[in-house]
Formats: sequence, structure tokens, C-alpha cells
Amino acid sequence: MTVAAIMRADGRLIAVFREDVCLWRVRVAAAPWRRLRGLLECRDLPPGTGLLLIPCWAIHTVGMRFPIDVVFLTRAGVATRVQTVPPGRLLVWGGWAAAMALEVPAGEADTLRPGTPLRFYGMEPMVMAADR
Repeated sequence: MTVAAIMRADGRLIAVFREDVCLWRVRVAAAPWRRLRGLLECRDLPPGTGLLLIPCWAIHTVGMRFPIDVVFLTRAGVATRVQTVPPGRLLVWGGWAAAMALEVPAGEADTLRPGTPLRFYGMEPMVMAADR
């Protein structure tokens, strides 16, 4: 998917692949209010799931209840920074090239390194639990 296609998928699930392996099913947060809310209302993040913030070059975990792995990505989907972030961090910056931030359960992005390319594929539209 292109960046424009990902942004049009706001609120929907997409699949994140490395090579031929699906790593996560993530919700797209492209609308400003959806990016602002992020994972703050979640009690946990189930394995194999996450949130893709786009556009995004920095995140915070103030008010969150659990640690996350954050993968900052270029517009082409190449990782620029991979980091485990505990709750309560005021700012985590992805670098000048970051265009997206992928938030997944802590420990699930351990095998990714800067320079790792990821691909995105659309899935069926689904309503976010917080939107019901």
C-alpha cells in the first residue's frame, strides 16, 4: 500500500509483513483525533496487534498502562528506529526520516533493526472498540 492508501484506511485494519511473514494486524490512525487518542484507552495490547500512526515522527506514553515497542518508518516503510518504550515517557522521536510510527506489544519488534523494510496490505474494514 502507498502512504496515501494507508491514510485513506483510517480506522481500518491492515496487515504488516516482513518478507512473506505477517507480523501484525494493526489499526490505522490517520485522523488527528485518532492519533491523539492512540492507545491511551487500552488496558493492554494483544499479541500480533498494534496501531499505525500516520503521519507521525514522535510519540509519548504518558497515561499508558503498559510498555510498547515502537517502530518508526519512512514513507517507503523502512524502519528508522526501533525501541521499547515504558509507560510515562514524555517524548520519543523517530528521527528526521520518520513518517509513521508502528506501536506493537513490547518485545514483538525485537527482531527488527533500522533499515528493515516492511510492507502493508489492506484488510476488511472494522470498527474500533472505542468507536462503538
